[in-house]
Amino acid sequence: MSGRPHHCGGASAELPARQADTLAGVPAADRVTSSRAASALSPEGGQPLAKSHTREPGDPGSRVPTALVRVAAVLLVIYLAIVAVLVFEPVQGEGANVVLVWLTDAAVSLGASRDAAFTVLEVVLNVVMFVPLGVLLPILARRLTLRVVLPVAVAGLALTLVIEFAQVYIPGRYSHPSDLAANTLGAVLGALLIVACRWLVTRR
Repeated sequence: MSGRPHHCGGASAELPARQADTLAGVPAADRVTSSRAASALSPEGGQPLAKSHTREPGDPGSRVPTALVRVAAVLLVIYLAIVAVLVFEPVQGEGANVVLVWLTDAAVSLGASRDAAFTVLEVVLNVVMFVPLGVLLPILARRLTLRVVLPVAVAGLALTLVIEFAQVYIPGRYSHPSDLAANTLGAVLGALLIVACRWLVTRR
């Protein structure tokens, strides 16, 4: 065996000192950057960790359960089918306004003018008919914030335009400009309603 002394222990002791001397000449910002880069690597082979594709907790869309979105999709199909029957079915006489006529008769029995009651109730029913649309669309879009109100209003207006255009060619149906405003208002009210509900729930 050789009589030379082993310096392994001394070499190991010198490594931390050399690393400290090396870092001493590196700016603090570069040290932080290097530290962050090292923390982004996994322990196995230094491979970068996969980024998470989950939404941030503060994202309004992440608060809408998938099950609720599916239920909203089913309800939207049912809603559109009901609306299609109500507005596209050919009718004779006052058959298109059975509910409206009944409510008007009730209002007249309370002393209201028939013409005034009919006009007001027609607008109210048009508003109410589009409220479900305004409730369901934000849920499907997973956006329960005020930013969804404008797209919902555009969707309500577009659907109303389709209905009004089609009713021109359907016997017993007629279109009126007030329907555009009433239906769009209903969609907006529905969107505001679901946004308000979300706000109340998240406050708890």
